[in-house]
Amino acid sequence: LFGAIIYFLVLMYPYLKAGYKFSFKLRLNYEPLKKTIKLMLPGIPGQAIYEINFISNRIIASFLGVGSISYLYYANRLYQFPLALFGIGISSVLLTSAAKDASNNDLKMLLNNYYDTFKFMAYFIIPITLLSVLTADKISLLVYQKSGEFNNKTTIALQCYLLGLLAYAGANISAQIYYSLKDTFTPVKFSAMNMLLNIVLNVLIVLIWQNNDTRFAGLALSNSICGFIYLFILLRSLKKRLKILDLKLLFFYCLKIFIFSIIALIVSYLTIRFLNFTKFNIVVNRLLNAIMPLFFGLSTYFILTLIFKVDFSIKIWYNITKFFGFRSKN
Repeated sequence: LFGAIIYFLVLMYPYLKAGYKFSFKLRLNYEPLKKTIKLMLPGIPGQAIYEINFISNRIIASFLGVGSISYLYYANRLYQFPLALFGIGISSVLLTSAAKDASNNDLKMLLNNYYDTFKFMAYFIIPITLLSVLTADKISLLVYQKSGEFNNKTTIALQCYLLGLLAYAGANISAQIYYSLKDTFTPVKFSAMNMLLNIVLNVLIVLIWQNNDTRFAGLALSNSICGFIYLFILLRSLKKRLKILDLKLLFFYCLKIFIFSIIALIVSYLTIRFLNFTKFNIVVNRLLNAIMPLFFGLSTYFILTLIFKVDFSIKIWYNITKFFGFRSKN
């Protein structure tokens, strides 16, 4: 509650500074208000769809043994962090520029902003996904400080959730293009289809999952599979709507990033095999065992992308050298 209040005050401050005055008068005939409500209405069931999806997962998990709901919940908390940072957060930034381009009927600039945002997301999400899947047990152990069965089962669920990270981050970014075009219904329609498919896949995967002790992880895997189907449907519909959309550009960029990430994954794996911290207290050991594979893996990834002149790495390196005074600030 305190965080929500601070969030509201931070957002309100620029308006007050600019001289706006707030009042509690409600004018239902105010045209911008009517337009906003009309655009918001399809988004309301969209939020309900997400909750229904989550509830259906919990219901099915309740039949899969003691602790299944908890393992999924704790794994989902860890999964939500990179999704919120590189999926939802970045997509929110895109909406402002995309809405401006759409209102100016500048589709070329709209798609250029979309390409840049999607590539920016993929640049971070793909290596983070692969490295996090590899070190999921160490991340879970560090955050929750619980070993044994709890850590093992939370790790499996987390790994299955992480597989769909790119899909849901990409879907969040792609949905902003629809919103900028004042189409709030299409993403909700596809989200409803995704919900129904997720329920069906939940049942199917749980039924064919061989290990009874980890069957709950099938629900997380179903969520990831549905994420890629959801992204595919969004992009396919967007391509039909915007003929000049170049999906090959995004595909080959993601493929290039994936190759660099695989090499970084190998380095991270070797770090785990040959570097194990045991000399410090238990918390420090867990911290170093979780961070060092990620550090060496991400460092390898950054060096590779810098060598092969990936645009975001060049920008990051330029800002680093400028910050430490290796370049003229002019």
